[in-house]
Amino acid sequence: MAAADCLARCLASYSPALCNPSLAHTPDSFFISWNTTAGVFKTEHHRTDSPHGVDRLYLLVTNNYFDHNSFYRTIDSWVSQFGVSPDPDLNCVFEQKLPGAVIPDDPVLKGTSNKKGWMAFSAEYGEDGVATNRTSELFINLNDNTQLDAAGFSLIGKVVEGYEGTVAKLYSGY
Repeated sequence: MAAADCLARCLASYSPALCNPSLAHTPDSFFISWNTTAGVFKTEHHRTDSPHGVDRLYLLVTNNYFDHNSFYRTIDSWVSQFGVSPDPDLNCVFEQKLPGAVIPDDPVLKGTSNKKGWMAFSAEYGEDGVATNRTSELFINLNDNTQLDAAGFSLIGKVVEGYEGTVAKLYSGY
């Protein structure tokens, strides 16, 4: 689908901010309650941890982007990933990397680390070392994955309730 067609289809069904993610406005901190088929968990987020990442997360959540979203990959003792929209008209904004779709990297802050229960945006790095697809896909660390710090996976929040009862029980058999 051409980028112009993708944007037009998105705008026909969604808010302009969701179709042009650069329009977000985010509070300094907030909580999210995530309802899954495995149960409920709650996360806490602060803009000071990762301004671009937390802004994007807030935009996606407040526009119901994650409704009917699935955890599509869970690797035991590693990560659980989610964030691909089941709606192709919305997902194409991120697949086509339309203006504002790819967020700039935030540095991993001193004193923070990709430890169990912390969240970050997934990314693919090009040959130049620049993230090429940090858009809507997230992961939750299921173990201490501190090696991800050096790779630039800045933290956007942490699970504060429901880790053992929900996140740790996400199905990994696919």
